Amino acid sequence: MKKIVIAAAIVLALLAAAGILIANKKDSNPNSDSSQPNVRIMEDNTPDLADEAMQHQLDELRSQIEKLEREKGEAEFDRTALQAEQENLQRRIAELEEQNRYLRNRNNALSGEGQHFQGAIAARDKEIAELNEKLDQLEKERNASEIAYQKALARTYEYRESLDKRDEALTEAERTGTTHVTRKGNLVSAFSILNPGQARNILGIKFGDRDIDLEGTLALMPHWFLLADIGVSQVPDDFVRDELPGYDADHAFFYEVLGGTGLNWRINGLQCQPDFYISTMIGPAWFYYKIDGDIDMKTYLLWRTSVGFDVTLHKHLQVTGDISLDWVPDYRFTPRFTLGVLWSFSNSWSATGK
Repeated sequence: MKKIVIAAAIVLALLAAAGILIANKKDSNPNSDSSQPNVRIMEDNTPDLADEAMQHQLDELRSQIEKLEREKGEAEFDRTALQAEQENLQRRIAELEEQNRYLRNRNNALSGEGQHFQGAIAARDKEIAELNEKLDQLEKERNASEIAYQKALARTYEYRESLDKRDEALTEAERTGTTHVTRKGNLVSAFSILNPGQARNILGIKFGDRDIDLEGTLALMPHWFLLADIGVSQVPDDFVRDELPGYDADHAFFYEVLGGTGLNWRINGLQCQPDFYISTMIGPAWFYYKIDGDIDMKTYLLWRTSVGFDVTLHKHLQVTGDISLDWVPDYRFTPRFTLGVLWSFSNSWSATGK
């Protein structure tokens, strides 16, 4: 725009100069009449120096005008280009502003997410710290367990060594028939003894002055067993007189099937491994009698409580003795004493697996 103004000013100046030159030429002609038209007389075809100078100036003005027009066109082109560039810049500015708004919004969102992530990281760090504390505690417990395990393992090795030595002593005692003393001072008999244990799994037979019994036990847990008994026992002294008036018999018996439970404790440290027990049983008892050639039967409830002991003779063979009290409703307690032999089919097994 500035170039166009400058070019217009130059054109106006040239036009003013041309007008002044023409006016000066008219004033310099003395023979001219103001009422007569201006007539240039050519003599001998000689050019006028003033006309040539004027023509030359006009040509220069034309060239300058053409140059100015070209410059004007170029200025117009430049102005159009500048306007297009300005529009592009404005669009770019608008895009940048839009991007700036998007980035600000994104930055705000990222800031919120960052705060959320920081909170999550803090929570995770807290969880990690708690887990580390738990791991430290577990490590301490594991170390304590490892120490206890090593101590128990050492005791196990010592126990195995003592068993091996005792087995060697027992083998030597069986071979020579002599008696040895173990490393712990326990007396070892020439008879083989049971391996240390508390489970009472036996089958046996017992005899008394008034009864005979077949007995079997099954260990539920160490020191606790179930008991079953099948036997024949003499009835109380006044039973026949009260139940069957007028009936006379030298021997009258109950045929009984009893079941119950008991507790035992074996002293493994002693030479014969005595096993003390207490048990109680209850079950039906049948009384058979014959009057006038006919056999009849009566059923009663029998309850028996026993206290006794077992002693190991050889390997699984044992002897036993006990004192029992039998009771039938409406009759007093009847004491019994029995002796018998037992066979232990397992010294360590129990129903609970221990």
